[in-house]
Amino acid sequence: GDTIQYTFTTPVDLSKEATYSFTVSIDVEGDIYAEDNSKNTNVACTYKPMDAGVTAIVGPTNRLMTNSEYLVIAVKNYGEGIIYDVPVSATISKNENAIATLSGSISEILAGETVEYTFTNPIDIEIGGFYDVSARTELNNDIDHENDEFTDRIYSYMIDCGIESIISPSNTVVEG
Repeated sequence: GDTIQYTFTTPVDLSKEATYSFTVSIDVEGDIYAEDNSKNTNVACTYKPMDAGVTAIVGPTNRLMTNSEYLVIAVKNYGEGIIYDVPVSATISKNENAIATLSGSISEILAGETVEYTFTNPIDIEIGGFYDVSARTELNNDIDHENDEFTDRIYSYMIDCGIESIISPSNTVVEG
């Protein structure tokens, strides 16, 4: 059988936040199988603004680092409704060269809440010095992109061992 697409000409008012149920039916004279002549679907409409953003680089903090550190960020839901599957990403750079790019997804953030997210791939920031970290949300239909990204600098301590003085034996000659 052939399939046709039909667009209804009467507009439907979906301006109220709700779950709408639609049933579409056909009635064709001589149809031998009436059980497939109707389809139902539900459409949930929300008009609450969606807005998420990174508010902090939580860790690692300034200390002696290793070659297997996990980046932790704080992400806030600035919107009025629950948001799901919020994509996040981060870039870690040293001397303006990207050394790692991370991505992930936060399953749920309640309205007004802030959650911490730990990226699953470790980063190597063992070499001492400053690292620039830029983390961002990439939420579809986000109404305010000004708060999506947060940038900070972390410091990996360098090991510097040296001799400051010799305490004993001293340069005094002891006669005996």
